[in-house]
Amino acid sequence: MIEAIPQDGGAPRAKVICDTCDRDEVVACGYTRNNHTKESSPNQSQARAKVMGMGWSYVKGSLYCPTCTAKRKVVKMKPKA
Repeated sequence: MIEAIPQDGGAPRAKVICDTCDRDEVVACGYTRNNHTKESSPNQSQARAKVMGMGWSYVKGSLYCPTCTAKRKVVKMKPKA
């Protein structure tokens, strides 16, 4: 999930939240403006690209922090017969 952070000067930022453990990371990213409603929202693809460079993963519409990514990649071993 990517949430907007109110801008109080400085670079525009967004909070990226892990869909599994709720860990968050704040990254600088651009905002896009909806011409009809005049509201701004974070540039989703830019924010995702920044956290993916930090070890996060984006799988089937869900964001995973590096810890949760490592847990997802563990292959359970079958018991020896």
